[in-house]
Amino acid sequence: MARDIIDHIETKYINTLGQEIEITHVEITYHTPNDDYKHSITLPIEKANDFANRNGIRNPYISATYDKQEVIELKLT
Repeated sequence: MARDIIDHIETKYINTLGQEIEITHVEITYHTPNDDYKHSITLPIEKANDFANRNGIRNPYISATYDKQEVIELKLT
């Protein structure tokens, strides 16, 4: 059964300044079968479920969300 890890993520919200913010990227934390370490990857929100459903990805979850401005400032792509 396919996992939907972004179903609870609101992609648009109003911040405390009244500005509409759109979430464009998410950070996924996961385990691999080869080791027991946590790994993380930042992806566009459209690709998150595809990555989470790949073979060899264990226990994926969204550990952070980023809007477009944060992605540019942090150089995540």
